[in-house]
Amino acid sequence: MHEPQDFFLFPGLKARPWCLLWLLAVALGGMQAQAHPARAPQTHPGWVHPPLLASPAPPKPVEPPLRMSVRDAQGKTLRGSITAFDALGFLFRVRGEQDTRRLSWRVLEPARVLKIHDRLLGREDGEGWLQLGAALYARDAAEPGENAIKRALRADPGLAERAGLARDRKPIGDPAATAHGDDTDAESSERADDSGQAPRKGRSGPLSTGQTQNRFWGTLSDEVMESSVASLLAEAETARQTLGLNLKIYDRSKYYMFVSDMPAGEANRWAGLLDRLYDRLCDTFAVPRGTNVFRGRGLIYVFRQERDYHRFQRVLHEFDSSGSSGLCRSYGNGHVEITLYRQQSDELFSHVLVHEAVHGFLHRYRSHPSVVSWANEGLAEFVAADLVGLYRPREVRDRVARYLERAGGTGGMFDKKPIDGWQYPVAQALCDFMIAQDRGRYRNFINAIKDGKPWEEALEEDYGVTRGILLAAFGRALGLPELRN
Repeated sequence: MHEPQDFFLFPGLKARPWCLLWLLAVALGGMQAQAHPARAPQTHPGWVHPPLLASPAPPKPVEPPLRMSVRDAQGKTLRGSITAFDALGFLFRVRGEQDTRRLSWRVLEPARVLKIHDRLLGREDGEGWLQLGAALYARDAAEPGENAIKRALRADPGLAERAGLARDRKPIGDPAATAHGDDTDAESSERADDSGQAPRKGRSGPLSTGQTQNRFWGTLSDEVMESSVASLLAEAETARQTLGLNLKIYDRSKYYMFVSDMPAGEANRWAGLLDRLYDRLCDTFAVPRGTNVFRGRGLIYVFRQERDYHRFQRVLHEFDSSGSSGLCRSYGNGHVEITLYRQQSDELFSHVLVHEAVHGFLHRYRSHPSVVSWANEGLAEFVAADLVGLYRPREVRDRVARYLERAGGTGGMFDKKPIDGWQYPVAQALCDFMIAQDRGRYRNFINAIKDGKPWEEALEEDYGVTRGILLAAFGRALGLPELRN
């Protein structure tokens, strides 16, 4: 867990990275000042940690520097040397200047980019050539892109599957994920589908069922809460009898009804994780601890076997859950039902459990309007990774920058309902970026949506920026100054 730090400033930045902060301050300068929320207690730090997008990852040094001339984004000729590079751009020291400039490869013609990499990449650097080929294909430069990919495959024939994704202009994923071939990391374990870099199982978004019944939001009477718990118990008993499984109800949690065929010790362990999550969400959204936002309880089914999870969905809901590992159903009558199966990896299972539980909390929090998909999924991913100890800021930032560079933007993420699989880490990074600026304004943004405002109005009026300004600032922090939706 990271040590608590204030969200309003980027800690630990020195020298050139302060330029990012200055640019961000300019972009966000239109926001009205508000009182910053009190720091969360040490024992429950919430989302307090160094911001995700503080500075770019260090590029690879070029020794000796490669002398050349380039034109900058304004068309001005610059003479000097490349001193370092990465997949997105290079550091260029202009002759007569002490500091280096960060330039995108897009300031150069694709054929010249390929030629320069002859000097930068070794013949055996298959991954480097594949990254280059993917970036060139993303620029619709098929000929130089294919030349780069052919060099990648000569160096490492095992890159063929990811090379195919590059040719289709889809995110190629990370080499570590391909090498392991299984879900070992809740953020980097990805499986291909029609999005090219689809998520691990379970990212189908929360499912909404039934017409909204307003009377089941707000403060509920003791009678309603008791009758709701009774109806949930009846549902659990129906599932037990219908499926013929030894499902037990573990009622240790104040906020969740945990139904599972797992042994008691293990079931109570995961119920405890849910209670820690609940306290954290209460702290984040300024809900007094001890407040139960659910109608009765949040109903959670965890099956030991994957086949029983899918059978539950098929038999009780007539729903095909193939390809998923967890689902959150949000009902118009206020109930929340979360189902998943016990995966072998504790990290992956806990990530899916927390992710779906965040959806359930957001359904019940404050009022019935739904949170827009990119904000809903981004928050669920961010909280899940942080709470279970899988938060790797630099890895997420670098991965997101590569995806956005190759896709030429967010792929319309702001307008997707639901967002695509490859956009989940993008939404997570954007969520973290917004919280890093001011978590009080982020809370105001979510609250305004839950109070019925369209999300773009909430962003402008309650967070303080238009979506264009937010996207531009987010892109600059990632080293993508012309990021598009």
